[in-house]
Amino acid sequence: SGSWFGYIITYSGAGGIKFYGDNTYAYKFENNSDGFLLELGPSSAAAGNREIGNRINSDLEINPVGNGGILVSCDRISIDNLNGARSLKVYGSKTLTINGYISEKNGAGAKLELLGTATVILKGNSTITGATSVNGGILELQGDLSSSTITVANGAKLRINGDNVDINALTINSGGVVEILAGKSLTVNGTLTNNAGVTGLVVKSDASGTGSLIHSTAGVDATVERYIAGADWANIADGWHFLSSPVAAQSISPNFVTDPANKYDFYAWYEPSNLWVNFKNTSSPPTWETANTISNGQSSPSTNNFLIGKGYLAAYDDESTKTFSGQLNTEAVPISLTT
Repeated sequence: SGSWFGYIITYSGAGGIKFYGDNTYAYKFENNSDGFLLELGPSSAAAGNREIGNRINSDLEINPVGNGGILVSCDRISIDNLNGARSLKVYGSKTLTINGYISEKNGAGAKLELLGTATVILKGNSTITGATSVNGGILELQGDLSSSTITVANGAKLRINGDNVDINALTINSGGVVEILAGKSLTVNGTLTNNAGVTGLVVKSDASGTGSLIHSTAGVDATVERYIAGADWANIADGWHFLSSPVAAQSISPNFVTDPANKYDFYAWYEPSNLWVNFKNTSSPPTWETANTISNGQSSPSTNNFLIGKGYLAAYDDESTKTFSGQLNTEAVPISLTT
């Protein structure tokens, strides 16, 4: 109990260990080879003031090696920058869960670096201003890093598992992955750079919901999923879904139309005739080719593509998860009401 100043705290015992002082400072916390949890949870100070942190003139290393992992259950991890910007460095291969947030004091520029293969779950809204580097393992954000720029390296993953996660800027290097879980959301306030192609940035969708990405950078590749429940064909009003493509050049066939033809309906609205026109209509005017050639004054390079800014109506016999892949739309879509 009470404040505790240590150097390297290595836990290799059985039965668990907890630090219950107001403040605990060290160079390294390590859960070595055991299967029990190392919990860093100062609890005697007033709520909001409980912290662990680095020793002055040092980085703070946390090394979850043992199967029990490490839980930081206090209010925050504070990085002291008194004599220059310092880092929280995470090594190891197991799980580090931070129930609070990461902050900085006595200066700016504190960094978060994932240097092993650990899974780091960060639940609070962190206020560090230095860079966040995901060099390996998984960083799961359930709260904000709104003042930090995040870089995801080859073989590493950033997983968004919060309702309104806000970050400063994001770079995905070749081989890195950013995944926004179904029903969760990410806002990138600055530049979003994806050097990993369509598989490097994935917005997930399932029966519980669809992920959300808000950003303003042009030319970003991504894969966006859309879960669609199956229809009850006995009820003509059941199972209809409105779709519009979040990417610039998404083909409709084969991903959004299936074989056999009686397993789906896929319609485009044709304003001049005030009609929904089915993808399967190749003979009765207006045909699909007519209905899907032009929208909002923009011609499609292919009648098999979603038109940008145009809505479609679809129903499927079986539930499925459709995928849109390509460059995300960011530009305004002009609408010309001519008929």
